Amino acid sequence: TDPYERCTIWASEYGHEKVVQTLLDRGADFNAQGGLYGNALQAASEGGHEKVVQLLRDKKL
Repeated sequence: TDPYERCTIWASEYGHEKVVQTLLDRGADFNAQGGLYGNALQAASEGGHEKVVQLLRDKKL
């Protein structure tokens, strides 16, 4: 289990780019499932947070 899972999804949902970056730098699983939107990328997309979406997409590549 990813200890950062809920934090990553929450930060993505609310567009907290710096928090998401910090969590990813610490090894957060950006693909972890949970919450209303499924995963961090889906949460950021639903919230319209383009910078966070791009950050997560770049990490995925």
